[in-house]
Amino acid sequence: ESVPLPENMEYSAVVGLSREVEEKLQRVRPRNLGQAGRISGVTPAAVSCLEIHLHKLGLLRTPRRQIPAEPADCAAASINVRRNACHRC
Repeated sequence: ESVPLPENMEYSAVVGLSREVEEKLQRVRPRNLGQAGRISGVTPAAVSCLEIHLHKLGLLRTPRRQIPAEPADCAAASINVRRNACHRC
């Protein structure tokens, strides 16, 4: 809801959107990602495509998650070795 969409956004430039979703977004012109996700026929995958596109344009910055370096640093003390991330952090 808090991620605004540019007023002049070219939905045809967003990789991964179906023609149907592209046309709906062009017609409705949602103001933010939350509104876009509530449009009938706009799937969560399409919203993700919009989010990725905004990120590529430099209009969306997502903070990087901090991962403990050592198991002792983790409050849960349970490290998933394959992903090197605590399941609770």
